Amino acid sequence: MTATAWQASLLDTGDDIVLHDLGSGLTRTTLTRGAWVDYRPGWLGGADGLFDVLHRDVPWKAERREMYERVVDVPRLS
Repeated sequence: MTATAWQASLLDTGDDIVLHDLGSGLTRTTLTRGAWVDYRPGWLGGADGLFDVLHRDVPWKAERREMYERVVDVPRLS
């Protein structure tokens, strides 16, 4: 695996990976055609530690697919 540089979270100060209750502090932004985005600040503690675990332990892979008569990279890891 290639080494990757990343910037740690500027807002998460906790070290322990913790999922907090989503019940209060949720802000919903309505988009179009029945879609929306829910935003809940602080729902995850220890985001940097979680990212490190996922980056290190998940067997990420890149895929390619045929598109417009040629084979291209899929723009995400799975």
